[in-house]
Amino acid sequence: MGLRLRIVLSLVVLAAASTTLACATAYWTTESRLYHEVDRAIDDVQNLLVRNERPSIRPGNSGGNDNPSSLFGAAGTLYREFESRSRQLVYATQFLDSSGNVVVSPLSEFSTRTLPVDAKDKQIATDGGSLRRDVANDSRDLRILTTALPGRGAVQIARDLTETHTVLDSLRIRYFALAVSVSAVAAAIGLWIALRVTRPLVQLTTAVELVSSTGQFGHEVAGEGNDETGRLAAAFNRMLGALAQSREQQQQLVQDAGHELRTPLTSIRTNVSVLKKHDRLTPEQMARTVDDIQSELVELTTLVNEIVELATNARYDELPQVVDLRSIIERSAERAERRTGRGVTVVADGSMVNGRVNALERAIGNLVDNAAKFDDSGRPIEITVRNGQVAVRDHGPGLADDDVAHVFDRFYRAPAARSKNGSGLGLAIVRDIVIAHGGTVSAANAPDGGALITIELPTA
Repeated sequence: MGLRLRIVLSLVVLAAASTTLACATAYWTTESRLYHEVDRAIDDVQNLLVRNERPSIRPGNSGGNDNPSSLFGAAGTLYREFESRSRQLVYATQFLDSSGNVVVSPLSEFSTRTLPVDAKDKQIATDGGSLRRDVANDSRDLRILTTALPGRGAVQIARDLTETHTVLDSLRIRYFALAVSVSAVAAAIGLWIALRVTRPLVQLTTAVELVSSTGQFGHEVAGEGNDETGRLAAAFNRMLGALAQSREQQQQLVQDAGHELRTPLTSIRTNVSVLKKHDRLTPEQMARTVDDIQSELVELTTLVNEIVELATNARYDELPQVVDLRSIIERSAERAERRTGRGVTVVADGSMVNGRVNALERAIGNLVDNAAKFDDSGRPIEITVRNGQVAVRDHGPGLADDDVAHVFDRFYRAPAARSKNGSGLGLAIVRDIVIAHGGTVSAANAPDGGALITIELPTA
């Protein structure tokens, strides 16, 4: 079952259930009220008849008059009195003697027969009490109240329920029509909502299928508004943009790596060709050629390792933790001193950051190695740490104005640095590590000479 159909059915079921509950409640309330009014009207007739003093009605006794019609006429007088008050012409009355026998027939426009009398009615005429019930008489539904008269049998008062049932039948038809109409409207509204809500999802599905089948990330989903579907469309477009950018970066990395690998490979191939003529080389020439090959192999190995690191982001496998920048800087400085033979001075406060230890050590190590490579002054490399800011400064020639904006680009090497060993990836790795930690990195020249690389990390 599709999402659109589920939305439509959900709204239809909800509307139908709500309307049915409301209509049923209204119907039951109306029915109760109508029957209450019927009972109240019957009670008014009963009170009118019972309040009037009548002769005792006993078997064989018609109130002291051998002609029962006198009682019938008396009852008619009382009933006409009630009619003049209530304007109702839908009642019937019937008197029972103390044995439960009918002594006065019904007086009404809707019945010419006696009202039904059962054992309970006779018991009321004999022992007293009251009973209210619904019966069918002459194809009509009647509501009958049987009430004992003090010392003189009982009186039965019947009310025709035809009008009441007609009203209730009409209400049932109207409520059913209302429920059907509301359900139809709910279905239409649900379909409109489903189409509007699922349109971005359909577009998203189409875009995903196109990306999956073509491998192209240029398919965008049109999203409007700030609702969930709009944000989903925007997020999907951002994801496609990030994937497209990642692919471009990967392609650029492969192209740049291929370009950079050609240089050491060409040098190695040339030296190998020279070694093939070893019988013509002096021992000094042979040693120099082997040294060149070893140097190129070292540079090639470093380049390959850095390319793999950039391409795989393996350094991000380490879990971040709260670390002391001073300890990371000091360890990086010690390794740099052993590797380069240059002095490194560290001035650090107790800044704590949330980061990956190995990645941060790699970033600081790259900065120190880069400073040592371009600083021939012999003076110590200076590292300062203050409130999450790490500044690495050398005393070399500094950075040319045209190079400042590009020193963190992959494979970028300043013209003055192309005679030195290096892949042009060290500072690019530093930038990636810093950005992954939520920080920033910048390059500038120190006021009194030398390059100044500054890293700013959020403190923990």
